[in-house]
Amino acid sequence: MSTIVEKPDYELINEGICNATLGDVEDLGVKQFGKYPPKDYLKLTFITEQLAVATGRPLYASCLCTKTLGRKSKLGPIIKALTNSQVLPKRVDVSELIGKKCRLSIVHEAKEDGNVFANVAAIFPVSTTASVVATTASLPTVPAIASSTTLAQGSTNSTELGAMVHAAMDQIRRQKKEEFTTGTASSKTAAEVPAS
Repeated sequence: MSTIVEKPDYELINEGICNATLGDVEDLGVKQFGKYPPKDYLKLTFITEQLAVATGRPLYASCLCTKTLGRKSKLGPIIKALTNSQVLPKRVDVSELIGKKCRLSIVHEAKEDGNVFANVAAIFPVSTTASVVATTASLPTVPAIASSTTLAQGSTNSTELGAMVHAAMDQIRRQKKEEFTTGTASSKTAAEVPAS
């Protein structure tokens, strides 16, 4: 008897600007990516308004950033974009930003092995002005993945799309609750400015 395992095919988010909602903030803890020294990372997962052709479910995009609000921080401009603010507070509970809307700039990037990923290149506030843009170009990338929530297929008017985004966010919350109860999740989600 043979056991066959196949590589999944993920539908990519289209390149360009798309509307999205912050659906999850995951504390990854201290990680080392490539040539970069170990740092404390967050994974931000966005639920886009683009729907998968095969399932009619929203597509997800994720980006990694260090858990700091320092001068060169990538998280600071992302928080400004999500709150549509020029002022960055000294302390932010990033999990409180879940549900905030934004616009993502998506670019497709081919890896050496031939796989193509849809990466978040920049994050804009919903009402975009050139002065508030969060660029994630130098961050490690996480491929965009299709939602695993169970949503009905059908038309995509704004009311239905909003319901789909909320259903996806509820699914993420249930998964996080399950991870927490099994002891596999981290409880840290606040970012602070490091002491000078």
